[in-house]
This record gives sequence, C-alpha cells and structure tokens, in this order.
Amino acid sequence: MSIADEQVEQIRERVSIVDVVGESVPLRQNGDRFTGLCPFHGEKTPSFSVSASKGMYYCFGCHAGGDVFSFVMRRYAMGFVDAVKLLAQRAGVALEPETPEARERARSEHQQLHALQQLQSFFVARLWDKTSKTAHDYIRQRGIPRDQVRTWGLGYGGSPAELSAFYKHDPALMRVMESYDVFNNIDLFAERLIFPIKDPSFRLVGFGARRIGDPDAPKYVNSKESLVFCKRRLLYGWEQAQSAIGRSQRVVLVEGYTDVLACHQAGCAQAVAALGTAFTDEHAVLCSRVAKDLVLFLDADSAGARGTREAALAGMRAGLRVSVAALPVGEDPDSIVRSNREDVLREALASPRPAIEHFIDTAFADVAMGIQAKVAAASDLAPFIHALPTGLERDLVCRTLAERVGVTSEELSRHLKMNRPVASVSKQPAAVGAQLAVPCAPTVSVSDGLDKTELDMLRELLLFPNLRSRFAELAPYAISKRGAMALRLMSDPNADLAVIFPDHIDSAHEVRRLLAISPAISDHPQELEQRAEATFTGVLKHMQARHLQREMAELHAEITACEARGEDTLILVQRWKEISRTKADLNRRTTIPIINN
Repeated sequence: MSIADEQVEQIRERVSIVDVVGESVPLRQNGDRFTGLCPFHGEKTPSFSVSASKGMYYCFGCHAGGDVFSFVMRRYAMGFVDAVKLLAQRAGVALEPETPEARERARSEHQQLHALQQLQSFFVARLWDKTSKTAHDYIRQRGIPRDQVRTWGLGYGGSPAELSAFYKHDPALMRVMESYDVFNNIDLFAERLIFPIKDPSFRLVGFGARRIGDPDAPKYVNSKESLVFCKRRLLYGWEQAQSAIGRSQRVVLVEGYTDVLACHQAGCAQAVAALGTAFTDEHAVLCSRVAKDLVLFLDADSAGARGTREAALAGMRAGLRVSVAALPVGEDPDSIVRSNREDVLREALASPRPAIEHFIDTAFADVAMGIQAKVAAASDLAPFIHALPTGLERDLVCRTLAERVGVTSEELSRHLKMNRPVASVSKQPAAVGAQLAVPCAPTVSVSDGLDKTELDMLRELLLFPNLRSRFAELAPYAISKRGAMALRLMSDPNADLAVIFPDHIDSAHEVRRLLAISPAISDHPQELEQRAEATFTGVLKHMQARHLQREMAELHAEITACEARGEDTLILVQRWKEISRTKADLNRRTTIPIINN
C-alpha cells in the first residue's frame, strides 16, 4: 500500500496525540503540556510529557520521543505502515490501495477478519451456554477464573453440526467460510477450548484450540496459515501483556496458552507464548521493539531445553538481554499455579540467570567428561558466543568457557573463529519457478558491525546531537546484531561515544572520523530542526528499505527450500510479493542523495 505524505499529514491534523497517548497513559494537564508516567520504562515520578500544540511526546527519563506515529509504533510494537493504517481508521482517512491486486487483497483480508469475528461470537456463545458442561468442567478443573475466561475471550468449539448450523444461516458468511483455506477442516475446533489470537495491531486473526475430550486427538491445533494468520509473527497474550512489557522492558516467554493464563493470574503480566512453534527471529524483533530483556520460562524436559536454546539465540540476535528462569522438573507455570504455589513461580522469575551462563553450566554439568565431550560442548556453545557483541561481555564469557574446556582464552577464541558460520544470506538461483513468477531477490550481506552504508548514515545523524535519543528507532533495521546494539547504546545521549564506537566499529580510522564530527550550526534554530528531522526521516526510510530487501532474500531462500521438498509455497509467495510492494512504495518516497550503496 502506498501512503502519500499528504495523507500522513491529514491523519496527523485529525488525530490528537493527547487522546491517543491518554488511552494508555493517565495524563495530567499543565498548560499546553500533559504529564504522566512513561509507558516505555518503569518509573514512580512522572517524567513523560506530551505537547498538544507541537503534537510531540518526550520522556526525560528514558529519552523516548517523537510524534503520534512513533508513539503508536513503539507502544504497540508495529511498523510505520501499520501505525498509519491504525490511525487512519481513527481519523476517518481512507487509504486506498493503488493496484487491483492490492485492492483485492485488502478486500479478502477484510472478509476473513469479519468472518473470524463471527466465528469468535459463536465460540464464546457456545462456551457460556448451560449445555456446554464438558467445557465448564474443564475450565473449573484447570483453575481458570471466570473473569479471566471473559476478559481473554475464551470460547468452546461445540460440535461440527452446531458450527455448520451457525454459519449456514448467513449466506454471505457461508461463502467466505467456504472460500478460504483457513476455514477448511473447521471440525478440528470441535469439542475444544478456544483461544482467540490477535496480531500486534490487536486484530483477531485466528484461533488456538486445546483438546478437552478425545485423548488420541492432537493436544493443540491452530488456524491454518492465511493472509492474516502467520504463526512465526504472532505471540499469544501480546495484547494483554504489551502494557506490562513496556513498563518493565521485559518479556517472559512460556510454552503454552494455559501457561500464559496462569502467569497473568499469578501477577506476571509480561507472559506470552509462541503458537505451538519455535520462537522465531520475527518474534524476537517484535519483542525488541518494546523491551530490552527476554526471560525464558520453558519446560525443563528435552523439548523445552531445545526450545530454550533456539529462543535464546533468536533473542540475542535481536539485541535482547536473554536470561533463563528455572522450572522444577516435570512442572510448568500452569501446574504450579493450579497447586496454589504462585510464590514458586514468582521466585523463579525474580532471579533468572543469564542465558549464556545457564547453557555453559548445563553443557559442563558432568565434571568427569572427556576431551571429545568438551570439544563437542564448546562447539555447541559457539553460536551463543558469536551472538554476543564484541567487547567485555564476550571476553568474560570466552574466559569462563575456556576454563571449563581447559584451554586458554586465545586458543578458544581462535577455535571459535575458525568454526564461525558464514554470516550472509546465500545467493539464490535466478528463478524460484515459472509458476510463481517471483524474481530472484537481491541478497544483503550481513557484516559483523555497522557496514559502510550505515556508517555513512551515522555520520549524517551525528551532525544533529538532538537525534541521539531516537537512534533506538533505527536499531531494528540494522543489518547486523552489533550494529543494532551500537544504535541502542548510542540512543542514550549521556553515553560516551568514545567507548561505544571501538566496541562496535572495527576500523580505527572510521572511529576517529566519527568522533571528529562537529554538530551542525545555524542562526535559525527552526531551520536546523527541520534539517535534523529530514535527515532522520531519510535515514530511517533507507534502513527500512535495506531491511525489507534482506527479508525478501530470506523469504526467497525459504520458498526455494519448500519447493524442493514439494511443499505448498502460496503463503510465502504472497508474503514475498507484499514485501516487494512495500519496498517499492518506500523507495518511491525515499530520497537520500548523500548515501551510495
């Protein structure tokens, strides 16, 4: 979807930033300004300020600031386009797709979302029907309070005959239900407890369902992948958790739907769960937009251990501080809360261990392990070392691991460097398949730190010191983890650049060039402010475009792999085309003459 600058300004004029912020932050008026507790970090004394006349917000504690669009993006962990769409609905501004294909996609999405809302109404009605004794007994057995059942919108699948009778009374709804693959095999939801799933924009996009009766049936099922439902980008409980996550800057990842409910019931309101699949890089990026810490609170069995490892790596790649909270063997948050031991849950979450320390201790738990076992353990831990930014933390971890292996830090570092995976997106064949009509996506190599293009952009940004507080907004679009970490560190205006730069930029020459930059000056403060804003907007758009290009390359690789396995690639291809259109729209609105790729 192409969004014209005029439409953005029209939305800005029609939407009150005070009203938008006030929906999630209690504000007190003081002249033209409104103050309150910052939603982006925990505080007891208000340091968050909103200016009605300027349409801007700023926190004097964590230095978060921007306009109504950046507030929605940061508050609800969404991209610029999604924030514009959300505010456009509020402002009554129509954003019409440009092409017939885009209009058809928007129409299909609207129909599916409407049908899902209708289906949710059916599930909720069936749950609260007096005849649904099986569901009532199950909820009582699991110890889920009635008020939580209502506020979380839980439902019951009923029987296939009841569902069929429900949607057949509405011919239009029946056509939608039968037209999209997402509704095929709807019998999977029969006789199950239903968990509605929403996306980061809080749209109902699908369902998870837990078996109640048949012990031979799959324990959990989900809606199928569709235009609106993509498991690798959705987290259960995000809607209910995002406020607590923003305040605490912490996400707690648990394993299942009922674990999420149990944690919230026990007062851990930051708990979310992946939808029966691995915690992906997309999940991690979503979390990194609103939090700094990721606490893994997964089961202690072998499957949980694998999930903890994969989730830790994804979180570290996204620049999150990852830690592990230990669960008693054979237990999960749900069983702990059901046995009225909430104190055990809260105690475990109060003192999680850094993930890298947890994995080192686990790998070397056997004090009598031999040489080959030590070599294997060190190799298994190598991805975690590589995921750490260079600097003191990595040096200390390497020293700790070297002591366990029985070698020097230098010997271990040399071994890990020799066995380091190539950090780049592999080049793909010229075409995925004639039937897909998807051209080969250009690749974006991944450097260890800020690459040349990012350094060029950084030089422009450093001309305007007031932009430092906004560098964290650029971090999700950096090409490397070290680059993202550097941008987050630099977003603190009080941080010493002379300390940060050498840790994240390998070239001493580039470090000297950056430290020598003098702030731009002007006799006209308003002109300087406009130049700063134009520079930041241009850099942000450029980094977003490069990020989309990399995402296209990764999707292209996934499509190729799926084709080789004979799997359906329709959803992946649709996603590739959507990103391609988004990138094209972004390029049409982007002009950065100072930067050359």
